[in-house]
Amino acid sequence: MPPGPSGIEPKPTGTRANAKQPVTNSAQAHENASKRSLVISVLVPSTTQFIRTHFTLALVVATTTLSSHCQQVSAHVNRIGKYSSLEIVVNGEIEYNCISQKGVLQVFNHVSVAAPDEKMVSIRQISSELEEKCRTELNEVPSRIPEDLAALKQWLAKQPHLNPRTDDQFLVGFLRGCKYSLEKTKEKLDSFYTVKTAIPEFFENRDPTDAKLQEYMMLGVNLPLPHTMGPAGPRIVLVRMGSYDPSKYSIVDIMKVCYMITDLQLIHDDTTIIAGHMVLVDLRGMGLSTLSQMSPTLIKKMTSVIEAFPSRTKGIHFVNPSTGFDALFKMFHGFLSKKIQERIQVHDSFEALHKVIPRSYLPEEYGGQGGALVSIIEGCKNELVAHREFFLEDARYRNDERKRPGRPKTAGTLFGVEGSFRSLEFD
Repeated sequence: MPPGPSGIEPKPTGTRANAKQPVTNSAQAHENASKRSLVISVLVPSTTQFIRTHFTLALVVATTTLSSHCQQVSAHVNRIGKYSSLEIVVNGEIEYNCISQKGVLQVFNHVSVAAPDEKMVSIRQISSELEEKCRTELNEVPSRIPEDLAALKQWLAKQPHLNPRTDDQFLVGFLRGCKYSLEKTKEKLDSFYTVKTAIPEFFENRDPTDAKLQEYMMLGVNLPLPHTMGPAGPRIVLVRMGSYDPSKYSIVDIMKVCYMITDLQLIHDDTTIIAGHMVLVDLRGMGLSTLSQMSPTLIKKMTSVIEAFPSRTKGIHFVNPSTGFDALFKMFHGFLSKKIQERIQVHDSFEALHKVIPRSYLPEEYGGQGGALVSIIEGCKNELVAHREFFLEDARYRNDERKRPGRPKTAGTLFGVEGSFRSLEFD
């Protein structure tokens, strides 16, 4: 297939081992025209002039590719809020759909009912064990993923207040976290960006190279441990609330770093999304001075963030209960659903903990064989720094509540003193 204008080469989307080879004669081309597709990805300034220019480029490439083999090729341009959409119609059926948002242009094959698996989906390959868990626990049907993603993207394009990420990997994480319920996924995505917009103290100024943030990272309050509990087992997250001095460090910035780690897991850790996480809370060193930082409003914000992420908590295990444990437990217990209350266990020794979480998964400081805490903390910090561009880019994806249909959802409406707390639901 010859290169298109500006040296952009149309690429067939078939990526499977048994994908059809490029057509070699006119008859084959005509027969398979509705199943062929091209992908163009270019970055352009988000101005009408440039969007129009590159839509024209996409149309030229598509029509040049198809017109010699098809009876009719036409195009329609639509504007939907901040999106511009170009549909290329071949023989009366939509063959290509081109969407531009904020300067990013993508052209991709329309998902046909007859052959949805012909659509290229850009998601990571996962292990056979995680694939089985997706199928049996999360209702994932691989051949339906393109259709589910297309429906979700169409809905997002019609929400005037949302400005979300729309890459396949990100959206599949939400679909998996919501067990492929499209309505629950929509609600979760809306909530995700609503809380990120309404709680800037948690989600803004998150440059991981900032010296102050790095100091907080080295406290090691929230640590995803390197080893999962088996090939399809949950990720263990160690929470050490007594590892910092509340007279020197702000719990708001503690939580900011915690949510940076959670954000990175959402994008890069398939195990956490698919198999969930097991929370190990070490209460050693935590006293009433730590609890005094937790106002009712702060607790409500923290629980709202937990609800907004598409993660599944498989259990909460407490070790080293301190003098502040009873107060902490009473503070949070009422917000938890009955299901998660039944998954809470308190261990009075490491030996009791090892009966539930084997030594091989735990740090050395917890009687385990999973590495030293200092190395785990350093590795976690390095991982955050390595993804600096992700955090800088993430700041662009926020709601414009002035455009939300109905009543805007702001910090005042979400976290005011009126009303009661909701019970947290975990799967």
